[in-house]
Amino acid sequence: MKNSFAITILSILFTLPIIAQARYISGAGHSYNLSCNKNGYTLTSENPVGRFYMNKYGGFAPRLPVYDTEVIYLGTSCDAYSELLGEGKWEWSNAGFRVMFNSVFIDFPRGELMCPLGNVFEYDNDGKCSYYK
Repeated sequence: MKNSFAITILSILFTLPIIAQARYISGAGHSYNLSCNKNGYTLTSENPVGRFYMNKYGGFAPRLPVYDTEVIYLGTSCDAYSELLGEGKWEWSNAGFRVMFNSVFIDFPRGELMCPLGNVFEYDNDGKCSYYK
């Protein structure tokens, strides 16, 4: 009985770092969950995120508010995509990583992108997404 309890506790303790690596907090305080696929990373907000964006017709249209779950795709070639914010790019540095769209920057301070269960794609960053390139 004592052995099975000890094994259970040790199992939980060894899995906690993996679970913790899958959650990222943006500089604005929004919490995102990370998942990975063969094309790169996907960050999905745990709660709805409020954003203002320009009307798709351009011009001097007012900024429209949207409050919804946010999904951000980060590609292996440093590209980024969000249904609301459109196409962009992402970069990392030793201070964290940043996702950049036209007029929106989403910072993840002290965050390092690591797939929770190991990389599911062959990805040798080789510094290409580095802020310092």
